[in-house]
Amino acid sequence: MKTYKIHITGVVQGVGFRPFLHKIAKENKILGYAFNYTGGVIVEIQGDEKAKRKFIDDIKEKKPPLAQINSLSFTECDLKTIFSDFEIRLSQAAAEGASEKVPALLPPDMAVCEDCQKEMSLSSDKRSFYPFINCTNCGPRYTILNRLPYDRKNTSMAEFAMCSRCNKEYTDILDRRYHAEPTCCPECGPQVLLKDKNDKTIGLSQEAINHFVLKIKEGCILALKGIGGFHLLCDASNNDAVKKLRARKKRSDKPFAVMFPSIEVLKEHLVINETEESFILSRQRPIVILKKNQKSNLAQNISPGSDTIGAFLPYSPLHILILDKFNDPIVATSANISEEPIIKDYELLKTRLNGVFDYALDHNRKILHGCDDSVMRVSEKIPIVMRRARGMAPGFFHLPRKLQNNVLAVGAQQKNTITFGIEDKVIMTPHIGDLGSYFADNFFKDNYNALKNIYSFEPDLIVCDKHPRYFTTEWAQTQNIPMVSVQHHYAHALSLMLENNIKEDETLFCAVFDGTGYGDDENIWGGEFLNCSYKDFTRETYFHYFRLLGGEKAVKEPRRVALSLLFQLYEEKSLQMPEIQKFNFSENEIAALYSMFQKGINSPLSSSAGRLFDAAASLMNLRQNISYEGESGLLIEDLYDYKDESSFQYHIDKGIISWQGIVEGLIEIKDEKKAATMFINTLAQIIVELAKPYEKFGISGGVFQNSALVWRINKLAEKHRLKLFTHIHYPPNDGGISLGQIASRLYSH
Repeated sequence: MKTYKIHITGVVQGVGFRPFLHKIAKENKILGYAFNYTGGVIVEIQGDEKAKRKFIDDIKEKKPPLAQINSLSFTECDLKTIFSDFEIRLSQAAAEGASEKVPALLPPDMAVCEDCQKEMSLSSDKRSFYPFINCTNCGPRYTILNRLPYDRKNTSMAEFAMCSRCNKEYTDILDRRYHAEPTCCPECGPQVLLKDKNDKTIGLSQEAINHFVLKIKEGCILALKGIGGFHLLCDASNNDAVKKLRARKKRSDKPFAVMFPSIEVLKEHLVINETEESFILSRQRPIVILKKNQKSNLAQNISPGSDTIGAFLPYSPLHILILDKFNDPIVATSANISEEPIIKDYELLKTRLNGVFDYALDHNRKILHGCDDSVMRVSEKIPIVMRRARGMAPGFFHLPRKLQNNVLAVGAQQKNTITFGIEDKVIMTPHIGDLGSYFADNFFKDNYNALKNIYSFEPDLIVCDKHPRYFTTEWAQTQNIPMVSVQHHYAHALSLMLENNIKEDETLFCAVFDGTGYGDDENIWGGEFLNCSYKDFTRETYFHYFRLLGGEKAVKEPRRVALSLLFQLYEEKSLQMPEIQKFNFSENEIAALYSMFQKGINSPLSSSAGRLFDAAASLMNLRQNISYEGESGLLIEDLYDYKDESSFQYHIDKGIISWQGIVEGLIEIKDEKKAATMFINTLAQIIVELAKPYEKFGISGGVFQNSALVWRINKLAEKHRLKLFTHIHYPPNDGGISLGQIASRLYSH
């Protein structure tokens, strides 16, 4: 008999890992013990060599469904005592011989599992219809945790003392609720209560849920406290209710997400393929963007002007209870002021959204960390993650080598995320959002402090964007910590390289298309072709610069971009062109804008592909003003004809791509569907033509959330036998910037 000590790191706490170890130890006749510590799990075992080998193989091959093993090491040690059984010991802050620098990784909040759903539906079960049912295989994690180790005393469940029956399950190693920290029941756990807009309590527990569903049917706007914050809800088939929600939330056109009671009901309204269905049904339960079918009776104003809808299934017990009772789709959008973080506290909800909701279903389990819903889509079989949040984050990534020090990457200004680099691990926050407001900037700080506290993280170096006026850059400068900056589009490319395991000595040719990024020449980049290594990049090609008339105003008004392109191509002749009439500017405004263009006043130069999408939408008269980021791209994508391979003419000279042929084509082609298709096909052809000499290439940046564009690029890459790298688990938009910033430090000195 020999004694071995095993160190296991990764997502190994809060996932039923120790009961799993107990089970396979019994099966393999292994003696010893296991306990959690700050860095993971320590196991000490006794047995013969064959049993030890089988035990370790079983750990790797049969691990619990939510577990992820990043490292497993074992050493033989002196036989100090003879064990008589295999036991689970109390958690320890530290472990002898283990590195405390790399912490245990906490799993994200997961959708309620099938076992808990079955229990919840049984009238004879003590947790029948209980909206906080959970076990080691499901339920809240990150949103209720103060710090590691993941023990009940370190969560917001600490204030709820378990009853004798729950405690029996919690301490029974054979029970699936063994050390499931949020374990509770109606006798000892949190409760829901329904309040009206005047803060008057209408009902508690099941009565509150019954009233809540009744109010949905009556066309009311309701707030619901879920796992990571409040949703605003209404009947998705009621046009008047959706119109009311839009008016109250001041959200004119941006699509709402819809929650369906089941996959069967979803299929009655939407078109879904096998890959999309696998994500819809996954434990993460993200919102997946799908196309409507012709039979759907969902309110038309859920997604004005678009034939797509963000769809998801209920993931918390409370959502399931409501949807089972209502049995029809509901609009479920984040409770927030547009572009601000999701609201997680009832008191703030009353203050910030006063007059928006009629009733609120609250509960008394504190949400310590706000966490929005994850959003994704699929381009044929290629997943495109648009927002990593509930179910997907905090995200973890294993680096190919150790970092020289603790690195804090603070991301970009839009769709912000923060990433910690600790030795050979990275930990990314859930989606934080667009910065620049008081609440968003404080949410950034809250997320930083939350993960810093959970993982006892102290940065040695901060990496930020090169933009001097980003909040993240300004915040980094106040921290009295060494700081370096990374060019925005290079960070996009680096995140793609890291995710696709590009090696240290390799380079990747990468198309980086987005709306805005601070360029090395102090112009606004966004239509870039970069040849990248982990140490440096060269800007090989880019779209010919054009002016953004009015600076930031041009981002909200595509007509300003289109007008600028016409000014640049046709100069004074453009003032007489009939196309200008569709922009709805007065003669005086046109004259002032032309003077602005000529003098370069408040008209920064840009190479942005995202702004070219805006110009195309304007020239096609789809939108002259937009109400949300990416609206132009979504409308153009909806018109795309997957059977049409035609494109506009284009010209590339000395590394500069002329957009003249694209603009002339958009003016000439009057058929919207044809023009949209040719526009997307032209961008795809430019990318693939430039990639041909490299045999492999990548695409990154917010423009590549466009499913049709990704599809066409992939088809052309296959035709020309080129290897295409795309993002799979991390966003191509600015949500992936912080990961790229970490990657920039991998091989630095």
